[in-house]
Amino acid sequence: PIPTSTTILTADLLPHFTRYFSAYLDPNVIAIKIVQLPGICYLEIIRQSKPDEPPITSREQIPLDGLVEPDQPTLDDLRANEAHLKSCDAYDWIMISDLFPEETAYKIADEWERPGGKLEQAKEIGDDVF
Repeated sequence: PIPTSTTILTADLLPHFTRYFSAYLDPNVIAIKIVQLPGICYLEIIRQSKPDEPPITSREQIPLDGLVEPDQPTLDDLRANEAHLKSCDAYDWIMISDLFPEETAYKIADEWERPGGKLEQAKEIGDDVF
């Protein structure tokens, strides 16, 4: 359990996903937040498959290099992590989360990993996709 005195910092990522990844996003996802606590940063995802059923909240670690996870997080730390996550592309997201349906994730992977695809192109120009 998290002590009640712990500062919990959050940022809403759903508008970002709606804007940039609406074609890919699992339609059951109704909320995506980045949560910053002392020593950890994670995604909180809320899904609701049917309007008459209660939503289901999951908390997922974010296996991504470069996240800031200090013992005493600040709003600046949260904003830095938010910016880092917003810089991720669809391929990054299928590697670090399950926000997209499985079939969609496979299509994204196929597009990126095919010969001459986006992954190969990124390697040629020296981009770090992870």
